[in-house]
Amino acid sequence: MFFGYSGLRKAAKGERYGDYNIIAKVNGNSIPEGQFQQSYEAQLKFYEQITKGNIPPNLSQNIKMSVLKKLIDTLLMAQQAKSIGLTISNKELAQEITSNPNFHKDGIFNKKFYLDQFKPYYERVNGKDYEDSLRDDILADKFEKFIRDSVSVGEEELKREFLLANTELNLQKIIIGKKQVESNLSESKSAESQNYSQIESELLKAMKENTTLTKGNKKPANPFDALLKKYPLKTEETGFHSLRDKVAFVGDPNATEAMTCILSLTPNQTVCDKAYWVGDHLILFRLISRKDADFSKYDQEKSKIEKILLDRRQNLILQQINNTLSKEANIQSNLNPSSSS
Repeated sequence: MFFGYSGLRKAAKGERYGDYNIIAKVNGNSIPEGQFQQSYEAQLKFYEQITKGNIPPNLSQNIKMSVLKKLIDTLLMAQQAKSIGLTISNKELAQEITSNPNFHKDGIFNKKFYLDQFKPYYERVNGKDYEDSLRDDILADKFEKFIRDSVSVGEEELKREFLLANTELNLQKIIIGKKQVESNLSESKSAESQNYSQIESELLKAMKENTTLTKGNKKPANPFDALLKKYPLKTEETGFHSLRDKVAFVGDPNATEAMTCILSLTPNQTVCDKAYWVGDHLILFRLISRKDADFSKYDQEKSKIEKILLDRRQNLILQQINNTLSKEANIQSNLNPSSSS
């Protein structure tokens, strides 16, 4: 059986393969320069096709760092797989090799080509035995699958996601910008804070009032409109967007406090109980109209929602694992990002 061992000369773990340099070491395991160079050139050709040869000056350096990170991440995942007892049998390795169409001739695995031509060529170019590299790749994939299979979502989470994706709001945003109130502010921060608080308090009161202001025999005036003329302030209407579209409502996907309030708005509670800072602006939110989700469609969309949630959670967990492994690993890199080759 030729799977599971190298028929060619191999270096001991952590040493160089012949005259090949080592581009990086991950917990003592080496990534040969040739392996990195092959991956880099493949990625470079891909981007050359996309850009029609017009690759931006800094892109090749970014590709180098991305390729090295991918190789390091794969090795970290393979090492973690081994640490929890995952293995790749010779049978699994053989299946992966013999099913690769690149090693087929007339639809049949070509053993002579694989042994006599491909394997020596791969080690000569990459500086590493092909089966060693393949075993690491399969182990990394097996570890990822192990993590993905361990993740699940509950029924309540699915229903919440359905409501978020299918409930739409149309909001009014009243924006208090620094430029609008600078003329009313003193030099001190306390005066600025006091002015913002005053405007916020007046607006909240006006937005919540159900009464109108009257002046003699004139048409009743809305207290909110009066305040907009008094300061004046900028207002925007968002149009209908789902509750998932944070940017449409607040302009900042990380403005979680403001979104928490927006999620709570209903026809019975149309105004947030305070204004929220987003960038340099203090914003008040008022519900204009709401379209509730049609829950009769939940069963029809459930499997789609489950896939979205699973992918999102799986990717987040894998990223967290990868970040932890990278932080705790002993990684030595010899890559010079500014080199031309």
